[in-house]
Amino acid sequence: MMLRKQVVSESKQVTRARRRFEAWRRKRKKGSRIPEELWESAVLVAQEVGVNRTSKTLNLDYYDLKNRVVSSARGRSYEPLSDFFEYGPNAATFFTEWAVEMENGSGSRIRIGARGPSGPDVIGLCRAFLGEES
Repeated sequence: MMLRKQVVSESKQVTRARRRFEAWRRKRKKGSRIPEELWESAVLVAQEVGVNRTSKTLNLDYYDLKNRVVSSARGRSYEPLSDFFEYGPNAATFFTEWAVEMENGSGSRIRIGARGPSGPDVIGLCRAFLGEES
């Protein structure tokens, strides 16, 4: 069986956005952020042809584009995460969710899970469950 490559034609909006991104990339300074007007055109294209196809065509991060499309659909402006966060004694506490499942040779099983500022002492949990000395 012979497979044929499907040729998909671009709409005028997709072509225009692709050309605008290419022109911006040729002129930009390395490390500069994509201007909002280009992001807005990418969101419009994604609403037309989908996020995956748009991210590939315009060479954009899928998740950044998806978040912008979702924000746009909800009538909100997109606010990217900051590159800065405070770490230290006065910083907000970050919580992690974790779970540990174990089974010993006799078939006994245990599952422990929690949400808190730090993860478990996995080695200590294993030793306690298996009855080993520290």
